[in-house]
Amino acid sequence: MLAATAEIDVECTPSVAAEVLWDVGAYPDFLSDVLEVEVHDLPEGRQAVFQVRVFRARQFRVGLVRDQGHGLRWHLIAGEHLRDLQGSWTVLDVAPGLTRLTYALHVDLDFAIPDAIARRFTEFGLPTVMRQFKARMETVAALEELTR
Repeated sequence: MLAATAEIDVECTPSVAAEVLWDVGAYPDFLSDVLEVEVHDLPEGRQAVFQVRVFRARQFRVGLVRDQGHGLRWHLIAGEHLRDLQGSWTVLDVAPGLTRLTYALHVDLDFAIPDAIARRFTEFGLPTVMRQFKARMETVAALEELTR
């Protein structure tokens, strides 16, 4: 099992952060390892089928729900080599125009993950994803500011 958390401060409001997080269909536009997302809105949230690049293209389906406030949670419905996948984004208003994002992920695969691969994810992959979300949120915030 792999568990990881990361935190980053973003110059935007919590509502902008929540908008970007919930727009999972746009993830391929700014997340380098997300190839495609098919989104299905449901009464209780959303289901999304992700195709991601993890050494090669892989596909999985998750259920997503909004948390209290501006956060987001997801859980595995189906996926190749995945026994379990759960994650969340917590969005915290820390100062006017400054939002703290906390990402948590728990992955249980049906095979052992070599330490080198786990380290590569936590030391390179996860920080890259955090920077990509930060850039997208700050761009959306700047565009909203221009239209006011």
